[in-house]
Amino acid sequence: MILSKELKMEALSQIIDREFGVVLHKFTKKQEYVDARKVFCKILNETGFNPHDVCDFMRRTLTVHNYYMKDVDSLLKYNPSINEKYLKCKELFFITVRGVNQDEPEYVIGTRNKVNYSVWDTESINKVEDKYDRIKNIIQLIDFNTPVGQEDYVFEKLVHVFENLSDDGEKIRQRKR
Repeated sequence: MILSKELKMEALSQIIDREFGVVLHKFTKKQEYVDARKVFCKILNETGFNPHDVCDFMRRTLTVHNYYMKDVDSLLKYNPSINEKYLKCKELFFITVRGVNQDEPEYVIGTRNKVNYSVWDTESINKVEDKYDRIKNIIQLIDFNTPVGQEDYVFEKLVHVFENLSDDGEKIRQRKR
């Protein structure tokens, strides 16, 4: 199961609420709430989320988001307790997102159109997993490192890489003849 961007933001919101002891959506200017929102924006920005989506989720303006992003680095640099919470929240967020993607046995990347199987048919799932087991690490690497909203760009780069690989393979075959 892949989490939608709204579910990922909600998961991070809950992690930050727990670690900072605040409610992220509460409209207040208390410093601990503002610090939590800054950390929330920083983690999502580093993950590749669109600032407009983050603003919509937080119910804040883009100006506020930009202020948070401008100020968060100095906050983390000069406040070790906030930096520690930031690192813990970021780690928990990546564990949560990766755990959901990897622990679900019925989710197989890129095979929905190629293989006709039911989610409840474990035999078909095992066949698909066996077939793609050799490239599982590549798929996980791409899934983990592709920022949200940048899928088309990553796809174009992969197409370019594979075109170059196929060209190299043709050159090697010609040399062997």
